[in-house]
Amino acid sequence: MKSGKWIQQSLVLASILLLALLLVYPILLTVRGGFAADPATGHGWTLDHLVLVFEDPTTVSGLVNAPFYDLLSEKTENVYFGIDDPGRPWSAFVPDLIRSTTAAVTLLVRQLVVLSFLFVLSFTAIGAPIFVAAGMF
Repeated sequence: MKSGKWIQQSLVLASILLLALLLVYPILLTVRGGFAADPATGHGWTLDHLVLVFEDPTTVSGLVNAPFYDLLSEKTENVYFGIDDPGRPWSAFVPDLIRSTTAAVTLLVRQLVVLSFLFVLSFTAIGAPIFVAAGMF
């Protein structure tokens, strides 16, 4: 291995580690502050902030009503497309509940991944102009 290539690879690795530290460390501090019992000092660990989400009646109603929205959409599709509805036994309610809840959680995870990527991208020279342009709309 040539010495020039070794130095170049070391500089690239050092740059990547520095950028990772500068991008990941603030995110970790933010998450730590979000789950800290005392955000000022960062001591303790609590999930009280997550409990607050379920105190919102809109969120709770959306979680409870999701299976019924799924059933309503299936019935509407059957009427629209002219498909005979064979009926639905109550024993199929629990599997439908699990399926629709899984779909909602999957959508939530996808949105979190995309928004996290955009959040990290907003701190770069590439992402900043995108956010400025998006703010104009």
